[in-house]
Parts: sequence; structure tokens; C-alpha cells
Amino acid sequence: MLLLVFTAIGGGLATAGLMWPQGAMISVLSAPLGGSLCALTAACLLATRRGPHWQDEHDLDRQTDEMVAALRGVSARAGEGETAAAARKAA
Repeated sequence: MLLLVFTAIGGGLATAGLMWPQGAMISVLSAPLGGSLCALTAACLLATRRGPHWQDEHDLDRQTDEMVAALRGVSARAGEGETAAAARKAA
């Protein structure tokens, strides 16, 4: 995320510098547009470098389900230990 912020700032400054000969007002008004376009380009490049792995959410869902099942198992075992301790205490 910081990469996109720095890219936008740098692109805005570069656009302002390139447009300065056209006039100060045009330079100031074109800086946000140039910065936004540079950030959009950087975001697209990052998305393409990430590859198709970000689209495969089924694996993440499976991992989440396994983690929830493991936590439920630990919770059930802890509950069994508490009931056994309470039974011993009552006896």
C-alpha cells in the first residue's frame, strides 16, 4: 500500500515538473491526475505479478475450516476435562 502512495506522490511531482513549462496553474491541476495514473499503473503491475494465486480462495476456505475444526476439538476436550474434574470434586 505504501508503494502505491509513494508512486502517486512521485508521479504527481513528475507530472507537475513536466507540465511546468505550460504554466503554473496547468502544472498544479495536472499533478493529481498524473499521480493517480501512476498509482493505477503500479496497482495493475502488482496485480499481474501476484498471479492467479489470489483467485484461488478455495484453499483458504479449506484451511479456515480445518482451523475451526481443530479449535472446536480442543474446546471439546477442555470441556470434557472440566466435567470430569467437577464429577471428582462432587464425589
